[in-house]
Amino acid sequence: MNISRLYPFNTVAYSHTETGESPVYYRSQCSVSLSVEELGEGTSNFRVWISPNVTIYSTYIPNMGTVTLWFPEVSYNCTNELIPGHILGKSTRCICFTTSEGYPRGTAQWYREHGTYPVGINGTLDLSYDFSNPEQTFSCDAVSPLGRNTGARLMEPTFVFFNSSSFEVEYTVLTANACDNNTTDNNNNNNNNSFNVNDAPLVEVRCRVSKEHVSSVPGYRIHWAHQQTFSAQAFRNMSENGDFYEVVAYFKFDVTEGENIVRCTIQPDPLITQESRDVLVDYTVPPPAPPQIALNGQTYQGVTPSNIVALPEGYAGDITCRVEEGYPAAHTTQLKCGQLSSTGAGNTASLRFTDNPIMRDMGEIVCMCTAQHLSGCYNNNTTNLNLDITYPPDVLFTQDKNQTTFNKGDSLELACSAQGNPDPTSVTLTRERTSEVLATVQASELTHSLGPLDCLDSGVYVCSGQNTRGTTTQEISIGVRCKYFSYIASTNNIHT
Repeated sequence: MNISRLYPFNTVAYSHTETGESPVYYRSQCSVSLSVEELGEGTSNFRVWISPNVTIYSTYIPNMGTVTLWFPEVSYNCTNELIPGHILGKSTRCICFTTSEGYPRGTAQWYREHGTYPVGINGTLDLSYDFSNPEQTFSCDAVSPLGRNTGARLMEPTFVFFNSSSFEVEYTVLTANACDNNTTDNNNNNNNNSFNVNDAPLVEVRCRVSKEHVSSVPGYRIHWAHQQTFSAQAFRNMSENGDFYEVVAYFKFDVTEGENIVRCTIQPDPLITQESRDVLVDYTVPPPAPPQIALNGQTYQGVTPSNIVALPEGYAGDITCRVEEGYPAAHTTQLKCGQLSSTGAGNTASLRFTDNPIMRDMGEIVCMCTAQHLSGCYNNNTTNLNLDITYPPDVLFTQDKNQTTFNKGDSLELACSAQGNPDPTSVTLTRERTSEVLATVQASELTHSLGPLDCLDSGVYVCSGQNTRGTTTQEISIGVRCKYFSYIASTNNIHT
């Protein structure tokens, strides 16, 4: 007896027994034992031949039967899987399961690619992102008495996650000076702080994120804005640098001053909302002109001899100093006028003369305004203003004799002088009784002789000094003795 599937089996169990009946019959039986694994997946056909010892012929017995074996079909899913192969988060649980029983019945197990032993427990795999080995492949395989259906369902998980706290943006202003091309001319008040765009600071912007806190490779976009208008730029992939993904960009803004925004935006995966970080870059540009001192509706700038203002004695108004333009505004503005001073925290400082009116005895008064600027190169930061204190003339009226009463025929010399600011334009000597102008000069002093004196020369004489601020007078009274009467008068009566 011979049994075969595709090839003859070498080991066949055979038995031949009598029935014990008459006439005599015999029962022949043959069998073969095969392992399921040896048979393998697929359909096996069995054939039997009987070869009695009395003959050299064999008898074929057809339709002895077939056996079909197959592995179970398997599939898998993960608890937080978004789309096949993409897992949202840093960990997940993946289940490998059978979708059909198979014959003989089997189970489903997880294996690492090319691995020999199952991973996980009973088809359950707790999977976490491995920073040191982010790309791994697992296989969900059917396992049965037939063996292992290697590579039944491969899984190459791609973790998608992003911890925004690890997103860093740094910037550095490299060597450059906004004031390299400044020009200063203190002689003609043409002080200018020129700003050349080519001298604008070069800004290095570095965006980085730890590999341990992001997957997959982030896309980035760095662009800048002035006054909230951003430049356009497409997403590109960041580069690896050790334990980080990062990108470094350099900017030189084509603006002269103000607040500029550098924005770094990253998006690890289209499935994750993009994150942005802003860096504010201020270009400090000094004011283009010196401070302005405002007084009596006029403004004065710079250090120049023409900065003079005439103020009447007793002036009790305000004086203000202000620095215009520049970015940011100037700071620590100081205004000093003689012994008075005021310091403003910003770009303005003011003084009030209400409690300290300007008087001639203060002497020469120079008001100086200075200011500081964050750029550190505000060179023409000073304005001087000379205060010219004006007042009416002071008149000095004298005579050459130390007496007030004279005899007829005597002589007398009168001297009249005036001092004021501005200088007197004229000095005049007048006889009060007759309003007669005895002498006048377009100068600051005069002398006049009276004599020989007569009785009619008795009376009051007036000296007046005049300038643009007003007229001041002083009087002298004299008396002349005559034969029939005497005239007594007082002297040095002053009228202004």
